[in-house]
Amino acid sequence: MSGFCTLCRRYLSGQATSKIKRFYKNVSISNPDNAHFNVCLDQRNLKTPGGRRLDLRNEALAVAIGNEWLSQKQFIEPSSMHFTSLVNTCIDNPLYLKSEDVIDRLVSQVEHDTVLWFEPDSDNPQLLRMQQQSLLPIIQWANSELDTQLAPCQGICSEGVSEQDKAAFADYLSRFSFETLIGLQFAADSIKSVLLTLAAFRNNLDCESAVALSRMEEQFQISQWGSVEWAHEMNRLDTTSRFCASVLFATYSSESHLKSSTQRARRS
Repeated sequence: MSGFCTLCRRYLSGQATSKIKRFYKNVSISNPDNAHFNVCLDQRNLKTPGGRRLDLRNEALAVAIGNEWLSQKQFIEPSSMHFTSLVNTCIDNPLYLKSEDVIDRLVSQVEHDTVLWFEPDSDNPQLLRMQQQSLLPIIQWANSELDTQLAPCQGICSEGVSEQDKAAFADYLSRFSFETLIGLQFAADSIKSVLLTLAAFRNNLDCESAVALSRMEEQFQISQWGSVEWAHEMNRLDTTSRFCASVLFATYSSESHLKSSTQRARRS
């Protein structure tokens, strides 16, 4: 048992100096107390790098993590296991973050959000028209959802996001659990846009469209100057994979949070 746990921790903590071979045959999901779901490798509970068991409140999340481990081939590839990484981050919390810390980071990112920065009129009118057509509806939706008055900037914008809008955004985020916020943070980091992340999370936009909108300027430049086809495609697929997993993780965590809150309210 100790050797098995050591292999798990070496892999998940990034301490391995060489590739780790797949050291298990079977992956299963258990529900021992009818309240939590556990991922099992050869009947042994999967644990975090910190040695904590993955007690998951959402069955769909447990299945997603189980499928990540099941899909590993001869060697384990950490970069392909986004759900596992997110769960480990939430449970072990190596940076000792609180919900307020994550909210502050998300709020600070809005000011530099890809959605809010438009091409100046004189530089490239064609790209500006594309941005206005595709991104203005996202900004309008965000203002309705967040109760803000966000507006796009062209070039150097001195006004930025008002303190009132930042406060409204922080208040909006405060309703979500720590796990949901971590998922939103990972998603926003992957596409450099909090607003597109929220639009996907709230089902106002599908994940692939959100990734495409975040890469609009890059894709426009590629259409003008060409690209290294395989490199750009690999980058797009990797970004889409990370973003989709993060949004799904936030969704699963939000559902679990609402369910547990409802159960506590009924008991009281």
